[in-house]
Amino acid sequence: DAEGIMTNTDLEFLYMWFDQIEGQVQFGDSKASLLIAGNAVLLAVSGGLIRMVSGCQGDAVGVSCLQPSLSLGLATIAAMLLTIGLVYALLAARPAKIHDQPPPALFLLSYIALIDRDVFAKKYVDASPGDLVQEALTSIHGKAGLATRKFRLLKRAIDATLLSLGFMVATVLVAIGGPVST
Repeated sequence: DAEGIMTNTDLEFLYMWFDQIEGQVQFGDSKASLLIAGNAVLLAVSGGLIRMVSGCQGDAVGVSCLQPSLSLGLATIAAMLLTIGLVYALLAARPAKIHDQPPPALFLLSYIALIDRDVFAKKYVDASPGDLVQEALTSIHGKAGLATRKFRLLKRAIDATLLSLGFMVATVLVAIGGPVST
């Protein structure tokens, strides 16, 4: 209204936006965790494929016994893509850099944790409703940027993982089809 005080409906709408953005950040973190675990398993499978097509005898795999082949090249590319996907997923799971040196923001937990409880309480009580709304909007904007960054990294992680699965399938198909040297 004209005095700058938000109505209950306005506050509910603000809370809804804050909650929605926070939910997206948590959703991104959950996806990143699943990708990290999945890629770790797929890397183990990929290592088995490399061992299978390496040309080395028994369980020994080393540079000296590797026999270059199309299937070895495909398996190696699959492992590299999985590693790239894992790196992107780990970057998506990383906490925001803002927490390294948090700015003074009343809705930023890393800042709140650094200041004395009584100082925080006084800052909050002394803030005008307009200041609190501005702080909340700034926090919503920051979290939206974080969620966007997470999803951009997750898209790259998923793309690399999917591509690696294609190379893993190609490795198996070539290996089943018989030895093909490069």
